[in-house]
Amino acid sequence: MSLKWKIRKPVRKSVKYGKYIKTKCCVICQQRGVDLHHVYNRRCDDYICIPLCREHHNEGNVAYHKLGHDKFSKFHGIDLEMVIIKNLLNFADKEGIGVEYLKDLSFEENYENITEKIHEKR
Repeated sequence: MSLKWKIRKPVRKSVKYGKYIKTKCCVICQQRGVDLHHVYNRRCDDYICIPLCREHHNEGNVAYHKLGHDKFSKFHGIDLEMVIIKNLLNFADKEGIGVEYLKDLSFEENYENITEKIHEKR
């Protein structure tokens, strides 16, 4: 993923999506009561986030902020970009927004297609 894409402006904010993510369980241990973790940095879209408990977010020895993106993904055997897309698809479905996930598209292309439709409906 290009750095240019990760920090594109303007950044899209969504309080509603943030609240939705906070209702989810931690993607690692399934614990309730999660933090909203912006996967690349806090200056990215609110849609680029995943639910992590405090232990897996920043307090534990194998937390995202201790390991970093690549080591965290590898250690836990999780594709964070797929988690983002699945959460977006579930949110769109819950909101009655028709979107498609196309396997032949890159993460960036799917992300843009899905979030554009969600963002338009706000």
